[in-house]
Amino acid sequence: MVETIIAELDVALKACLDRLQASQASQASQASQTASASGRAGSEPSSQAVAGLLGNTITDLTDSQPRLTALAKMVSHQVTLLTIAAQASDVKEARSASGKLAECSRMLVDSALTLPASLGRMLSRLLHVKVHNLLSSLSLLLTTALTQPKSLAKLDAKAATGGVWAACEAIEQLPVSNSAIATLKLSAISDQLTDAVDECQDMLERGHDDKNAADGWGELLDDDDDDDDDEGGGAATLTEHDKVWIRNAQTMIKTVKLSVKKLAIAVARPENAGRSADANLALDDLVDLAAKCVEAADDLVGNMDPPIDAASEQVGKAVDELAEAESRLLQAARVWYRVQRRDCGADKGIAEEAAPAQASQPKKDDAWLDLCTTQITQLLGKLKL
Repeated sequence: MVETIIAELDVALKACLDRLQASQASQASQASQTASASGRAGSEPSSQAVAGLLGNTITDLTDSQPRLTALAKMVSHQVTLLTIAAQASDVKEARSASGKLAECSRMLVDSALTLPASLGRMLSRLLHVKVHNLLSSLSLLLTTALTQPKSLAKLDAKAATGGVWAACEAIEQLPVSNSAIATLKLSAISDQLTDAVDECQDMLERGHDDKNAADGWGELLDDDDDDDDDEGGGAATLTEHDKVWIRNAQTMIKTVKLSVKKLAIAVARPENAGRSADANLALDDLVDLAAKCVEAADDLVGNMDPPIDAASEQVGKAVDELAEAESRLLQAARVWYRVQRRDCGADKGIAEEAAPAQASQPKKDDAWLDLCTTQITQLLGKLKL
C-alpha cells in the first residue's frame, strides 16, 4: 500500500517537472531570439524589449523569499517523515506526507513559473534550476523506493534524504537579486580570465627558463618537446617577434579582465542593487557579454602556436573576436551605468546635493571605460599580422 502512495506521488512530481522543463525550453528559445534580434548589446533597452516591465515594480525576491524558504523547509520535513513511514510501512503517515509533498512541489513550480520578467533572466533561471534539482532529487528517492523497496528500509533516514535536504537548502540560500548573482558570475569570469593571462605567461617562460637546466627539468622538458615534435604538435622556440606579440595579446586579455573586475566591484555596491527592470535587463547583458569575452580569450590562447606568423589567420581572427567582445562589453557597461544613474537620480543632480563623493563617481566610471576602450584600439593595431 505504501508503494502505491509513493508511485502516485512520483507521477505528480513528474508532471511538475514536465511543466518546469517546458517553461525552461520556452525561455531558452525566447532568450535566443532576443539575443539574435538585438545582437547589439550596448544600446539602450528598447521599448519593446522592456514592454510590460516598467509597470512591474518587482525587481528582486525580497518579498517572495520567505514563502520559498517555508516551502523548502516543508519539503525537507515531509520527506523525512515519508522516509520513516516507508521504513515502518505506515500507510497513514505516508499518505499525509505524500500529499503535502505533492502540494509543496506544485506551489514551488507555480512560484518559478509566475516570476515577473522584471527580476532578470539570471535570477529567473537560477530559481528554475534550483526547483528542478529539488524535484529531481525527490523523484530519484521515490524511484529507489519503488524499484528497491526493501533496500530503503535498510537505509539511514539521513542518507536516504540527504540529496533532497541539500536541494532544499539551496533554495533557502537563493540570492534575492539579479545583481547578487551578477556579482558572483563576474567575479568567476574575472578568475577565468586570470587563467588565460597565466597561460600566456607560461607560454613565454616554458622551455626558455635557464633555471630548468640547473635542476634537471630542462632535459625532461626537452624530451617531452621531442615527443611532441614527432607528432607534429611541438612548441617551437619563441622568436623576439613572437614574445612581443604574445605580451601584447596578454595585455589585451588583462585589459578585458580589468573591465570585468571593475564591473564586478561596481555591481556589488549597495547603491547599484537593481532598482528597475531596465537595470536587471542591462545586468543580464553584461554577464552574457563578459562570458563571451572568456570564450574569445580562450580561443586566442588556444590558437597562439608559435611561430605566430605561421598561424596568422587563426590568431588574427581570435584577436578580432576578443576585441569585438570587449568593445560590446564596454558599450553594455555604459548603458548599465546610465540606467543606474537614472535610477539613483544622479542625472538630475540629486546625488550632487546629497553626496558629493557619490556624484563624482560617474566621472571615475567614464574614465576607466574610456581607458579600456583606448587600450583595446591601440593593442588591436599592434596585434595585426
